[in-house]
Amino acid sequence: MQHGSNLVTVAFNNGVYENVRRNQQRFYTDRLHGSLLHNPDFIKLSESFDVTGYRADSPSALRTMLAHALDQDAPALIEMPITTGSEGSP
Repeated sequence: MQHGSNLVTVAFNNGVYENVRRNQQRFYTDRLHGSLLHNPDFIKLSESFDVTGYRADSPSALRTMLAHALDQDAPALIEMPITTGSEGSP
């Protein structure tokens, strides 16, 4: 927003630092540390920077929101919560 860039960002959020978690599972006998994230509310965070935030709950919703965000000629953030089977596990 600060530099007038009309960038639309899509954040695929599974709540896990997946690469670190996968390596911990493979190489360190499932000793997990620091791979489960406690993310902020990305919509509120984007709005705190005066950027419109959206949350898509399905691929079709993502498609619709992406088209809308690109039409706005302004920066935007779209959060897409996803599940991988490992989120929320300690």
